[in-house]
Amino acid sequence: MALEPTRPLKVCLCGGMKGPYPPERFDAEISTFVASLSAGTSVVYGGVTTGLIGRVALALAERGVILEGALTPEEMTDKCDKLAQVYFFDSYDERQGYMFSVVSSVYFLPGGLGTFHELFSLLLKNKELREPRKVILLNWGGYWTPVKQLLSQAEESGFLKPEDLKALQWSEGGAN
Repeated sequence: MALEPTRPLKVCLCGGMKGPYPPERFDAEISTFVASLSAGTSVVYGGVTTGLIGRVALALAERGVILEGALTPEEMTDKCDKLAQVYFFDSYDERQGYMFSVVSSVYFLPGGLGTFHELFSLLLKNKELREPRKVILLNWGGYWTPVKQLLSQAEESGFLKPEDLKALQWSEGGAN
């Protein structure tokens, strides 16, 4: 019996394209996360070099992680030159749909409204998927703790079922 070749791991990275301030705020966490992903892993993300997500992406590229960029027209001016593959989308929703369809796990760095939108959209989408995507909140500096409390309150109040959050995981540093 021939063994099937193993496919390289492909994950998605979502996070802030602005901030943090000061820029070095999460340097220790970035190092831990970058060290936890193996060279040869593919990471699909917004394809930029700005903000926290850009700093993480550049550090991943130095480690040998393969970067794939999913860009909208607004992001073209800051396109990362380390991208092995580039995909273009007319809207954030199209990009998000693509990114979540080609990966098994999505890592959420600290971020703003766009990151929150992606998180809650994926949690909702996971309810309809036969194979839900693993959702990992990188709780750097306790950033996601209020969201964890909000989701716990919604579950305790009967607005969420435990299965709504079964794919959700918390990490203080590296990949799970």
